[in-house]
Amino acid sequence: MSEALKPCPFCGSTKVDAEGWSSLEQYRGTDQWRSGPACDDCSGSADSVEQWNTRAPDPEAASLAISSRLEWRHRAETAERLLSEAMEKAAGWHDDQATLLMGSLHCGDNATTIQMTRVKADWHTDAARQLRKVPCDSAAIRSSAPGGN
Repeated sequence: MSEALKPCPFCGSTKVDAEGWSSLEQYRGTDQWRSGPACDDCSGSADSVEQWNTRAPDPEAASLAISSRLEWRHRAETAERLLSEAMEKAAGWHDDQATLLMGSLHCGDNATTIQMTRVKADWHTDAARQLRKVPCDSAAIRSSAPGGN
């Protein structure tokens, strides 16, 4: 039975593949074939499971992995904020269109014109409401970042 892999000594991730890296495929089955564990999050690697499980964490690599995670979190939060602002701007535009349409009605308009204008205004009002319902959650973005949340 093979030895279990410990978490990544660089970033602490448990997303470690026992054969995360390997020699060129042309060497498979020869004495030149090599493979070893690698972290899916920070790409840290070792020549063997034993080496992976016994080496001390590298403070510089750990710092780099943490910086990378913080950068992703910042980007996710910025994306969430910008998306929220864009959605609100689009919703405001639909609100304005609905107001303009209803303001364009006149006493002398025929029933068909009034009905069609109200349908268009209702459509814009509903579009604004739907845009404001869309959640802008950066958790999905952060979970796809290296190292997850």
